[in-house]
Amino acid sequence: MNRKSESTNEREKLPKGQLSVYKEKDIFFAGHAGLAGTEKLIRENKKELLERYPEGFLEEACEIFLRESALGFEDKAENAGVLWQSCCGRGGILEALYLMCRELSLGIYVDLQSVPILWQTIELGEFFEKNPYAFSSEGCILGITSDYSGTKRLYEELGFNIEIIGRTTADKTKILKRGDEEGNLNRPGRN
Repeated sequence: MNRKSESTNEREKLPKGQLSVYKEKDIFFAGHAGLAGTEKLIRENKKELLERYPEGFLEEACEIFLRESALGFEDKAENAGVLWQSCCGRGGILEALYLMCRELSLGIYVDLQSVPILWQTIELGEFFEKNPYAFSSEGCILGITSDYSGTKRLYEELGFNIEIIGRTTADKTKILKRGDEEGNLNRPGRN
């Protein structure tokens, strides 16, 4: 299985056609997008946030973060149909998608409404006027699978919430859909 940890030099040694194994496959996301960033914003701005939101609303997001950050993913994933996977980082799901496309030389069609994200993350994005999909998603996993039911079973056994969020494409176009609108994924900045 090829993972993000694979070096650029190793990837360049692959026959050009081998990268096509990733095209026209399901993209999955395990975890809750932006949750690490949400927890950090709550921790750093709790007093201000308590003036607007109930404490239980904020604590629920922090509890889910603690539970999900204790989860890990295993190399058993290859037997569950996972072709490629990577831990998301500080740039959130948008950066993870962009880096995946660049690394694997492929395009995507992703429906942002399919991405698992907590209501608290959406609310804090509005409150701080930031894109919640760019919040840190450390601990979450972005991947490509040829067998979603096997992948779903594996990640649910590990304790992750997992959803198909889109497909890889044969061209290099990076399309994000949100409701009735579609736009291109450009190189994201960090929140």
